[in-house]
Amino acid sequence: MNFRQNRLEEAPQDYSKAIALKPDSSGAYLNRGTAFLQTGRPVEAWNDFNRALQLSPWNAEAYVNRGLAYSRLGKPQDGLSDLDKAIELSPRLAQAYMNRGIVNTQLGRGRDALADMDSAARLEPENGAIYYNRANVHIILGRHQDALQDYNKAIGYNPDLADAYVNRGGIYMVSGRLQEAIAEFGKAISLNPAQENAYINRANIYAAQSRTQDALNDYDKALTLNPRNSQAILNRGFVLLAQNRKKEAMDSFQRSCDLGNRKGCENLRGKAAN
Repeated sequence: MNFRQNRLEEAPQDYSKAIALKPDSSGAYLNRGTAFLQTGRPVEAWNDFNRALQLSPWNAEAYVNRGLAYSRLGKPQDGLSDLDKAIELSPRLAQAYMNRGIVNTQLGRGRDALADMDSAARLEPENGAIYYNRANVHIILGRHQDALQDYNKAIGYNPDLADAYVNRGGIYMVSGRLQEAIAEFGKAISLNPAQENAYINRANIYAAQSRTQDALNDYDKALTLNPRNSQAILNRGFVLLAQNRKKEAMDSFQRSCDLGNRKGCENLRGKAAN
């Protein structure tokens, strides 16, 4: 765990101390809820945002963040209602439009999501997170060139945004610009060593280039982060086969099959028959 992640994990404790000193501070609950959201604890985040709104019912930022918490809890329609309320209270709050765009994306409303992201970008034209999220909408809409331009802007304003490098690498990968893609995934990993998708995507390229040991190394790193990624286990099996390590490959196909990957089961039966 890096220093930044350590600080994120410690932040809720710091805000809890502030709440203990001043239990009627809506700002303290808002800050602790934000910290919970950033560390993958949406239930605790929702509780804090709810408490912040009880203390300060006209706090647009609390509606923004509770809307995102609803989204993370699989309740995007409730999230949309909160974000509509935030925009009603504060029509120039860029974060509200960006988060509503994220929720509209979750609801499959790509055009509405893009309109929200455009509104957010007009309000805060130097906010890298907005361009990153708008790029993600472009990807869903099949507009890869527009997405690439927005990932470039996102990285320009926020050079430490690891996810943007991963996604930009994905565009390079499907465009056949493999060396550029490898560089993007490497940059993402240097910024965030817990980037599972960066390892997997880079491993896939290495495997296609017959760089089997490099591919295995990256699949192993990805599986250290997520041992239940059945596709990574399956792909690792193919690389082991390419190295003539059939028993280990069969073990990988078995693990992939056990995790519900149909192709793992098919390869298990097919290779066993040979």
